[in-house]
Amino acid sequence: LRSENSALLEYKEKAHREIIEKAFLEMYLKEYLEVAPTAGITTLAKFLFEKKLFLTKSNKPIATNTIRGELTDLLKDMNCANPRGKQNKK
Repeated sequence: LRSENSALLEYKEKAHREIIEKAFLEMYLKEYLEVAPTAGITTLAKFLFEKKLFLTKSNKPIATNTIRGELTDLLKDMNCANPRGKQNKK
């Protein structure tokens, strides 16, 4: 039962993080953040990492590469054009 509860909690945390990441991605694409869309997703991930917005259960910031991967997946799911003019991998 504990492992089921733990898996459910982990799923909910990831779902909540995805909502927040999507909001930041939309603000980034509309140039509402200090990071220009032409700077790239990695730069956005570093910006979010430095702000310590996404933490693990032990209150450590989630790695930049994790954030970048999730943002890249969201960008693909949103079917957005890459702001840097490059083709998105499918």
